[in-house]
Amino acid sequence: MEIKISPNGTPYIAFVSNGNAIIKKYNGNSWINLNSNIIAQVNWISFVIDNNENIILTHSKNNISSIFANKYNGSFWQSLDTIFGGIAGTDPYFTLEMSLNFEPYIVRPDFLGGDSITFATYKYDNGIWNAITPLTVEAEIDEEQLASIFCVGYIPWLIIPIVDFLFLHKSV
Repeated sequence: MEIKISPNGTPYIAFVSNGNAIIKKYNGNSWINLNSNIIAQVNWISFVIDNNENIILTHSKNNISSIFANKYNGSFWQSLDTIFGGIAGTDPYFTLEMSLNFEPYIVRPDFLGGDSITFATYKYDNGIWNAITPLTVEAEIDEEQLASIFCVGYIPWLIIPIVDFLFLHKSV
């Protein structure tokens, strides 16, 4: 489950229920489903809210290594560009974050090899997800920790704890 607060202070939650992506908004009295249950066969989600209260939901389906994206404009869900590829046959963990200037970024593991992992980072710009320089680190990282190691200010950063030090990497 993910919880986000919009720029105007409205709380949102997102979770997977019976394979459906569910996003709800709190209106001050109750939680309202934003028709997100139309997005089915989902096993991993991440979402952000832009400065216009639009929601971008990214999700994977049935362990397919692609990441699908949809945007909610307050009335309906629109399909956005898809990121294809990744590590086939693994759980499709990734995280989506919004920069301080409201540009969405995704990071996901792209290659696992021995004691190293390569992360792919993408920026959504002009209707497509553009790949940014990948990062390879020699560390064992639990893929479910991606949300806690990826942060975005005006540019994306990976903050990776490795034994006795902290590895910082900015993607540009």
